[in-house]
Amino acid sequence: MASIYLNDEIYQIEPAQSLHDLLMQNNHIGQHFAVAINNQFIPRTAYSTTTLYPGDRIDIIVPMQGG
Repeated sequence: MASIYLNDEIYQIEPAQSLHDLLMQNNHIGQHFAVAINNQFIPRTAYSTTTLYPGDRIDIIVPMQGG
């Protein structure tokens, strides 16, 4: 197992796990959100080819409404 940070909380993943797999495990597929890894925006088309590494910081940003 490897440790990453998911929205500032430590999270355990399998070695060489993809971003897509992480999002599926956390029920984020099909929702509206943006993802950044180590402050770098990841386009939705790259989720399945983006490999996560120990120490990565993943931020899932959801839209907010307000006025």
